[in-house]
Amino acid sequence: MAQGDVDLLIVDYHLDNDENGVDLVADIRAQRKDDLPVLMLTANYSLELKQQIRDLGYLLMHKPVKPMKLKTTLNHLLSKS
Repeated sequence: MAQGDVDLLIVDYHLDNDENGVDLVADIRAQRKDDLPVLMLTANYSLELKQQIRDLGYLLMHKPVKPMKLKTTLNHLLSKS
């Protein structure tokens, strides 16, 4: 992945082939010079995942995502960058 005009990452936690969004974000960040804000989406309500996402400094939203909450969250993330 090349440097490009990216304002934030919106990533699903559960991906195909036993991969997850946390690992994907780590791979993307390893290839970039900036630390993009991350919004992690998941249907997983475990406290362990919630804590892991918090420790990484990402925001977490649980599915199903409500449109207005998503809009507010995106505005918040984009205003910080």
